[in-house]
Amino acid sequence: TNREIYTCGGDVELKVNYATTQPGYDWYLASDMSTPLKSGESFTIPEDRTSSVKEYVVKFYNKCPTSARIIVHNVPLTVTAEATLDTLCEKSAFSVQLNYECSENPESIQWYKDAQVLSGATDKLYSKNSVMKATDEGQYSYMVKNRGCKAEGDAKKLTVRRYINVTDITEPFIVEKNQSQTIQLLVNVPEDGRIKNVTWKDGASVVQESSSTSYTETGVVKDHTYNITLSDPDYCDGNTTATIYVDA
Repeated sequence: TNREIYTCGGDVELKVNYATTQPGYDWYLASDMSTPLKSGESFTIPEDRTSSVKEYVVKFYNKCPTSARIIVHNVPLTVTAEATLDTLCEKSAFSVQLNYECSENPESIQWYKDAQVLSGATDKLYSKNSVMKATDEGQYSYMVKNRGCKAEGDAKKLTVRRYINVTDITEPFIVEKNQSQTIQLLVNVPEDGRIKNVTWKDGASVVQESSSTSYTETGVVKDHTYNITLSDPDYCDGNTTATIYVDA
């Protein structure tokens, strides 16, 4: 009688209950029948994380000497994943990858986000060309299965930051020479309009750096364009411009 089993590399208990006419079972490695490995109804193969095929023989008496062979295919499954904290701006590309050690291709791979199945995410690499905070931020995890064995765990945790957004000033401000002009930005994101830092530059010169979304130029004497950068640790930078023309 021959039996064939597969294991994932952990401890494996072989157990038999063949009819016997006298008590006792002896277990051998087929390649060495000189000395039994163990006596009794069961035999435990210790954990082995290498791929192998081994044949065991159990001997017993059923009116006459009888034996059975058990072929054990050891197919260990070891999975590692990128487990980093990623912080990306919206519309950035994102990917997370599994590395596995197995003498066979796993039967199935499934990715999850916040413990929910990601439909169609069944390859060792999961990627998106453009992430959004509302749909893609969260904890990514995986489950790999092969021959009844399962490996699962957390992979990357993704934080997605929205861009600071302001309404672009599309028309220039027309100002009489030596008069003052206030430029007020309309902030759409964040919704409360609060920005940690707003930098106003005229060419290479910084003319104002503060949390204020407005800037007043006193005594305008020439045409110029301000390049404005809005930054905040919870958002990705936003940029806009504002132009002043002198009405001569």
